[in-house]
Amino acid sequence: MLRDGSLHLIFDGIWGCKIEMWFWGDLGYDTESRNPEFEDPYWFDSTLIMQNGFIYLVDGEDMTVDEITLEYCYFKARHMKYKIIPN
Repeated sequence: MLRDGSLHLIFDGIWGCKIEMWFWGDLGYDTESRNPEFEDPYWFDSTLIMQNGFIYLVDGEDMTVDEITLEYCYFKARHMKYKIIPN
């Protein structure tokens, strides 16, 4: 979390790049399903959803907002920006 209330993420190990993301505005997320003490922390696919004024990033393929449960890691906010950093 940054001082301004935004969440800053860095996804590393992606084919040929890293991805930096920021989420802010009515922020919500749940990362427990990727807790490395109990589960595999790696994402193998994801879905980006824009619905009802929110942007969702979920660690599942072809997801809908209604399918997001505690079995998934997700991030949700009114705003998002990203930067792709080539290797």
